[in-house]
Amino acid sequence: MKKNVRYLQQIALPSLLCCLPMTLAAAAPPVARTATHDAVEVADVALSGRVVDETGTGLPGVNVVVKGTSNGTQTDADGRYTLTVPDNATVVFSFVGYTSQEVAVNGRTSVNISLAPDAQTLNDVVVVGYLTQKREDVTGSVATTTGTEVRRAPVATVTEAIQGRLPGVQVTNSGVPGQSPTVNIRGIGSINNGSSPLYVVDGLWTFDIRDFNPQDVETVQVLKDAASLAAYGASGANGVIIITTRRGRSGETKVNLSASGGPQVIGRTYDLVGADRWREINNQSYDNAGLARQPFAATDNGVNTDWQKELLQHGSVQNYDLGFSGGGPNSNFLISAGYFNQKGIIEGPKFERYSLRVNSGFTKGKLKVGESLLLTRANQTRLNGVPFNDVLRMLPVIPVYNEDNPGGYGFGNTNASTFGTNPIALQNLLNDTNTQNHLQGSVFGEFSFTNFLRYRLNLATDYYAFHDQAKRQYGQWRQNDPLNPSSFAENQGSRFFGLAENTLTFDKSFGLHNVTAVAGYSEQRTDYSLTRGINYGYGTGPTYYWALEAGTQNPAVEGNQYTFTKRSYFGQVTYDYDQRYLLTGAYRRDGSSRFDPANRYGNFYAASAGWRISKEHFFENIGSSISNLKLRASYGSLGNDQLNGPYGASYLTTAAINTNVNYPFGPTQTIVNGKIQTQLPSLRIGWEERRTTNVGLDMRLVPK
Repeated sequence: MKKNVRYLQQIALPSLLCCLPMTLAAAAPPVARTATHDAVEVADVALSGRVVDETGTGLPGVNVVVKGTSNGTQTDADGRYTLTVPDNATVVFSFVGYTSQEVAVNGRTSVNISLAPDAQTLNDVVVVGYLTQKREDVTGSVATTTGTEVRRAPVATVTEAIQGRLPGVQVTNSGVPGQSPTVNIRGIGSINNGSSPLYVVDGLWTFDIRDFNPQDVETVQVLKDAASLAAYGASGANGVIIITTRRGRSGETKVNLSASGGPQVIGRTYDLVGADRWREINNQSYDNAGLARQPFAATDNGVNTDWQKELLQHGSVQNYDLGFSGGGPNSNFLISAGYFNQKGIIEGPKFERYSLRVNSGFTKGKLKVGESLLLTRANQTRLNGVPFNDVLRMLPVIPVYNEDNPGGYGFGNTNASTFGTNPIALQNLLNDTNTQNHLQGSVFGEFSFTNFLRYRLNLATDYYAFHDQAKRQYGQWRQNDPLNPSSFAENQGSRFFGLAENTLTFDKSFGLHNVTAVAGYSEQRTDYSLTRGINYGYGTGPTYYWALEAGTQNPAVEGNQYTFTKRSYFGQVTYDYDQRYLLTGAYRRDGSSRFDPANRYGNFYAASAGWRISKEHFFENIGSSISNLKLRASYGSLGNDQLNGPYGASYLTTAAINTNVNYPFGPTQTIVNGKIQTQLPSLRIGWEERRTTNVGLDMRLVPK
């Protein structure tokens, strides 16, 4: 539920809280079960119908989604759809280039919709590198979605919210609370190095947006080809996702309050055999092999464990957001706070996040200043092992709990042999947690010398401090595993990323000739530090005192730190004649401290051209069935600087020397300390480079 309140002083917080209904929604991948606060029973209905355009022609690929959930489908080639929905649900019909509609079902089984074209879509402004262009003038491959679409999904991250919404963007979600999905743009871009895209959030560069609140999104744009990515040089090979956050607007102060929550359950489980059927199959296989039957298969031991039932539980998701926004003719502000909590569908994994955002800006004459600040605290309990594999490997004749085993859990033995892990024991005996405090922000200042020439300074930082704890209680969870002592490991560290960008932008029209160009200089710095301690021997429980100094066996401490920097020079230019003939060029030169000084810099570039055929005079005779037709092509070279290696791959060009090597010499075998080279220098290592070609035809098949 969302409400806009014009006069904050007329609203009391208790009345807001009392009037707040809880909207129950499901989060993918589990299946949602609708619940209400009263005793009214909600029934599901099979809703069907047809979606057409303004001429009555069926629209294929229209998104049909139950509002506030991920339950949805798409129309077929004739615009028809079928979807099971609650009889009191609201269904949202949305399609690129058309105005979305929301329809209340009210117990109906058939709903037909006519969508109207959204003329504003072609006139949207998109960010391409360091320039902005009208969508109709873009010569690269760019996909966009709005914050409204992102905020509809009750999920933890922006990447989960855009799953399935943007072409060429593959999002793979594990479903583990607090774990970031894997995102690939146009496939996996690298075998040896990282293939995650770069995220640019209000001018801040980052590769991790797990702690970013999706409710803060205004727009999401995905750059996919060399023409749109070359301005990012060595960071652009895997694509770039540009996120713009919401800001206040001129007018009275508004209050935005939203809340959602719902259960998470497994909609379908494996059809596994029980103990009796397992004995039949197992005995038959051993008899056919001429082997003696396993003891627990030959006789009934009185155990019949349903491992899925023992492992699974009802999860839940909750999301609350409260925001204040407003502004005047020359200023704006937005303050929002959010809380997200997700409990996993198995015992153990969970995730919660607190977030606070402050955005503001003002204009004074030729000077414009703004900032975006996000502060978050996240607590995560991680998933241990691969429990959904182990429920297939554990036998129904093995009990979950067995007091005769160390730790009190059942697992395979000679009576019923399996090397599967007891998944309940693994989640309970090993507690692996992460706490992270995260600061992401940017500040910019822009000064306009004339109406066509302006300078911009952008300063951004991404800093987080983390604290990991792994508490292993005494016990076993798998057949033939050694009985390791209880242990406690603790990691503490931080990562700092700083960015400073200077750009000069020229934007001017000469009759029918339109030129926009930008030249810039950038510095980046990354610092990382980690300290790790581990100790063993904390007793056999059931009470444990978890502190590094409390262990009694083999304590160890280690740590590392590293720094690397990058310096860049870049330029970008766009030209069009009468919005018919379009040209774009981009160049970036990146230098990294992680490479040898003789091989430190890499050059990346791209060029593209477009022809808006629909702007030609001869096209007017074709008719009104095509309102926009554009042919475009691009070629360019992109880089990938997500290097893998110890210490952030900062020392690949140097030899590694182990200074603590002992060796016995002579008849007395005297131990002598020495050194040994363990890694050869890679002096010629350089940028990973990829050259790409892109050809596209953009067409809009609606009346002008």
